[in-house]
Amino acid sequence: MLRRLLSPDEPTAAGAPPAAPDEPASPPPAAHTVLTGERSERELQLEADKRKAEQRTAELEDENFRLKKAQTQPPPPPPEPRKKKGILDEFFNS
Repeated sequence: MLRRLLSPDEPTAAGAPPAAPDEPASPPPAAHTVLTGERSERELQLEADKRKAEQRTAELEDENFRLKKAQTQPPPPPPEPRKKKGILDEFFNS
């Protein structure tokens, strides 16, 4: 019984073999656009906006790097501490 259900050569339940498609379906309209590579005005505008955004991002990253590098430069060395003078040094040097 199971063999009969899985056998592709036997006719369908109605007794007729399955119908073969007459001719292949025509491609959808979007396929022509994909194959030819035509772009709409909206797509062109989006690409231009994307390029501008990428350029702006690169500029901001460069500026961020420059500012961080400026902050990491070592600060100038602190002045040397003054030597404490004793009472006699103050008396004789004044």
